[in-house]
Amino acid sequence: MGYELDGGLAEYVRVPAAAVGQGHVMVLPQGLDFELAAMAEPFACTLNSIETCRVGAGATVAILGAGPMGLMNLLVARALGASQVGVSDPVAERRQVAIELGATTALDPREQSLEGVVAGLTGGLGADAVILTVGDAAALPQAVAAARRQGVVNLFAGFPPQSASSLDPNLIHYSEVVLTGTQNATPDQFRRGLGLMVSGQQVRRLVTDRFALSAVQEAFQARLGLAGLKSMIFPDSSP
Repeated sequence: MGYELDGGLAEYVRVPAAAVGQGHVMVLPQGLDFELAAMAEPFACTLNSIETCRVGAGATVAILGAGPMGLMNLLVARALGASQVGVSDPVAERRQVAIELGATTALDPREQSLEGVVAGLTGGLGADAVILTVGDAAALPQAVAAARRQGVVNLFAGFPPQSASSLDPNLIHYSEVVLTGTQNATPDQFRRGLGLMVSGQQVRRLVTDRFALSAVQEAFQARLGLAGLKSMIFPDSSP
């Protein structure tokens, strides 16, 4: 929906019968309002990310990028038991939001080394999971360098066509680092994500702008200008 099939940014959307039959339409759990439920898709994607990274109780996670998806990875990592989460972003306002949402530390990559900061948090071991949430292939080597032996590096972001990066293969070989990627989520992750969102109201903090459907072009302009975090579109009859 919204990719191969029309959907979204409309007052009504027709859902194919096959999607309904395969369990892709879900009942909202009690206590989850429509505004928060509208974040279910990105939330489920980050649940897929954190579970693929094998994040559990006591884990240390490093996240490159404190945009909406980086911050959502932070929230889910904390919800699943990560004890320390370091976030790297050059924008001071986004680093501050990361701290407010539970990051152990937030660094400016122009001033501090991610590998050095993570080493300080872990006594030199490195992060259990490193998640790249910005589509910058040049950041991949530092992501791998920040991971511990047998850690996981996840390419969560999509990258521009023809992107390329140079890696020392021995970093992967001798440290047995798992290099993977995630995109989208399973219906089961959607269901479990909805349940997690009931008690995870902090995700609402990521919605910084609200627009009426008739003003949707303004929402796109705001996004192109990198203003705020998540924008939400409401039918014109809504407040």
